[in-house]
Amino acid sequence: MAVDYEDRRIEMPRTKGRAASLFDAPAVEEVAVEPSEPDPKLQGLHAAAAAKAAADEVRLVKRLPKIEKPEGFDHEDGIKSRARVQSIGEVLTGEREVNAMLDLVDDTVRRPGSRVLEPACGNGNFLVEILRRKLAMVAAEAKTPEAFEFGAITALTGTYGIDITLENVLEARERLRILLVDAYSTRKNPWRPNDGFYDSVQYILGTNIILGDSWKGAHKIVVVEYTSPFPGKFFQRFFTLAELERPSGRLPKPHRTVGATHYLELRHAD
Repeated sequence: MAVDYEDRRIEMPRTKGRAASLFDAPAVEEVAVEPSEPDPKLQGLHAAAAAKAAADEVRLVKRLPKIEKPEGFDHEDGIKSRARVQSIGEVLTGEREVNAMLDLVDDTVRRPGSRVLEPACGNGNFLVEILRRKLAMVAAEAKTPEAFEFGAITALTGTYGIDITLENVLEARERLRILLVDAYSTRKNPWRPNDGFYDSVQYILGTNIILGDSWKGAHKIVVVEYTSPFPGKFFQRFFTLAELERPSGRLPKPHRTVGATHYLELRHAD
C-alpha cells in the first residue's frame, strides 16, 4: 500500500447566518489546466485495455457472486482457491490485519483529501476500509447535501487500486460502490443523492480501480489524477503509472488534461 501524504483539504468558506456551502466560494478563473488533445499512444493503450476489459467482463461478470455488503472478508485464510495461489500468488489480507496496518497511518488515510494507491488490491479489502474511514470524516463534517457529496467524491478520487485479475477489479469496484450507497442510506437525515452523483461514482471507480500488472506492466496502466483547486469541480490529468514511479521529484507532463468539471458531470467530461 502506497500513501501520498499530500492532503487535498476540502475548504468550506464561512458565510454569515447559515452553514458554509461548497458553492459559496468566489468564482475562480479556470485557467489552471487547459484541456488538451489525447496523446495517440496513450489513447491506443486506453482503447486496447478497454476493449479487452469489456470482452472479459461479459464473460466473467456472470460468475461473480452477488455482493450485497462491502465487507467481503469471507475467504478462509485469505485464499479463494489453491490454483490462484499457485498461478498468481494471491493471498488476501484479513480484516484484523487490514485494520491493524491502517491504524498505523490512520491520521493520513482517513483524511478525505489524501491519496492512497494499493498496487495489488485483490478484491479491495484495504480500499474498502480506507474509504470507510474517509467517509466517516466526511459525514461528521458535512453540513449540506452538496458538501457531503463533494466530500465523498473527493474521498473516492484519492483511492486507487490495481489488480492483475478482472474478477478482483470488478468485485472491488462493486464493494466500494455499495459502501457509498450505504453512506447515504445510513445517514440520520432526509438527504437524497443529486442526479449524477452515482454516475460520477461509477466513472471514478472505472478510472481508479484498474486492471493491470503494476510490477511488469506499469507503462501500460493509465492513472488519472484528480485535483480540485476550488469547491465543486475537478481537473483531470492522465499519466502512466511508470511515469509517476520515476524518482524525478516532480510530476511529468500529462498525456492529457480535462478542464474543470462539476462533480456531478464527471462522466461527461470527455
